[in-house]
Amino acid sequence: LSFSTQQQVGLALRAAAGEVLANGERVPLVLDEPFAMYDEKRREAALRWLKKSGRQVILFTSDAG
Repeated sequence: LSFSTQQQVGLALRAAAGEVLANGERVPLVLDEPFAMYDEKRREAALRWLKKSGRQVILFTSDAG
């Protein structure tokens, strides 16, 4: 697997673990540079997925684009 694919799987696993640990509560998802190694297409797909999740997302990034 490419490094970007590994990061994408890691993001999905962390989001799923957060849901399990939150025990049904709606807690925000805090991400620090989660898309640093993503290409544009993968980043757009991940952002759409986060938006569809309905969760509050706090995203830290140095990417101005």
